[in-house]
Formats: sequence, C-alpha cells, structure tokens
Amino acid sequence: MSVERITVFEDFRKIGSRWNSLLPCVEDNSIFFTHEWFLSWWKSFSFGKSLEILLFKDKQGELLGIAPLMAEANTLRFIASQEVTDYCDFLIRKGKAEEFYPQLLDYIKIHYSSVERTELINIKSSSPTLALLPRLASKHNILCSLSDIEVTPILELPPSYKDFLSLLTRKSRHELRRKLKRIENLEGVKTVKVIDPEGLQTAIETFIDLHRGSDPSKEEFWKKRG
Repeated sequence: MSVERITVFEDFRKIGSRWNSLLPCVEDNSIFFTHEWFLSWWKSFSFGKSLEILLFKDKQGELLGIAPLMAEANTLRFIASQEVTDYCDFLIRKGKAEEFYPQLLDYIKIHYSSVERTELINIKSSSPTLALLPRLASKHNILCSLSDIEVTPILELPPSYKDFLSLLTRKSRHELRRKLKRIENLEGVKTVKVIDPEGLQTAIETFIDLHRGSDPSKEEFWKKRG
C-alpha cells in the first residue's frame, strides 16, 4: 500500500472526483464525508492549520482509504470542528479496515515525529475506528484513549409504516388508528403521503407550521430555533 500526501490546497481541490468515487464503497457514508464538505470547511475555518490529507492506494493505484487530517500546533486532527461537523472518520473501502489502520499508524509514526497528539472527534459508536484503532495502537506502542464528549440522539426508522406499527404496543396502535380515523372524518382535512424527494421539503415546512400552531408552548419552541 502506497501513500499520497496532500499538503497544498490546489492539490486538495483537484482530487474531488477521486475522493467522491470512494464514498459508495465505504461502510458508512454521509454528507460530512464528501469532498465538497471538507473543501467548504477548509475555506472557512483553516486559519492557523495545515493540510495533511493521506490517500492510501494499492499496487494498481486504486484508492483504498483516505485520512482527512490537518495539523494544528503539535496536534493532528480530522478536518472538522465539533460545532459544524456531526460525524468524522477515516474513509475506508469495505473489507480493507484491517489493512488500512496498521498502515496509517506506521505512516504517522514515521512521518509525523513532531506531532505530540492525534485527536479524533465525533466518531460514530458503530465505526470500526473505535473497535480496531485502540487495539492496533497498543501494538504500535502508541498511547490511545477514548472519551465521550457528547452523545448524539439517533432514531432509527423502520423500513415501512407496517413495520413501525408492529413496534408499537397494542394500546398505542389502537390510539393511532382511532386518531387517524377522526382526522379522515373531519371536513376539509386530508392526509397526504409524500414519497418523492422534491416534495419532502415542502411537507416538512407544512408539518412544522402545523406543530407550531397547535399550542403556544410549541410556537415558543420554534421561535427559539429561529
């Protein structure tokens, strides 16, 4: 595995298509891992920091993983800030994690001898980084510790409405059906199922308006959120 080190902004800007082509092949993908997100973040918040992006490639030059890092003082960090980036991680092709992390640690140990600390924030609890990196760091005689800064509340939605109903108690299912029936019997009221992405934004805005108008305390809730 070879490593390409990106330290110049123009080189960072040029690798967008290569970067994003890896995203469908990683275990977990989100807007926070796109080249556009990192580039925008860098343009806005990079003062006092230096690029240290590492591209890991196989013998054929295929991209296997990306370490989106930056250096600040004597600390190596993800290109991110806790306030604006919900999730951070290394971008690793599926099935290559066991190969990627040792190479990453070796490279950091050899090429970043002046770095006193590597600080990695906002990693999902399900990430292989949390499972593998501490164990491998110990083997490389690198001190590694984990700590909770904030806990992100996550609601995993079931794949269908029928599955959602199956998760409810019998009483809750009864109450939901009763209220839906009452809504259907109201004059001038109808329920609409939104399935296309284009109509989703409008539907969310309508939902917020209905929620805001249902109670004075909810109106106050939305005022506080702008």
